[in-house]
Amino acid sequence: MLKMQTKDNKWVVEDKGRYNFFDTSFDAWGYIFLMRVIRPKAPFVPRSLYPVKSLDPRPEMKKKKIIIIGETL
Repeated sequence: MLKMQTKDNKWVVEDKGRYNFFDTSFDAWGYIFLMRVIRPKAPFVPRSLYPVKSLDPRPEMKKKKIIIIGETL
């Protein structure tokens, strides 16, 4: 994680415990945006194309269809 702050009229960018000092904010921002471009991104995980029906992880219960044969009203 990158953090930027000013100290004694200098711009300080903290980058994973290492401090980089810059004279202008333009240089500090340039460093931050450069690091965002060249650092590896998180791996892409393929997702399902189907929407989630429920947040409950149990499988859906199917209702049984009951047919009564031979009864008349």
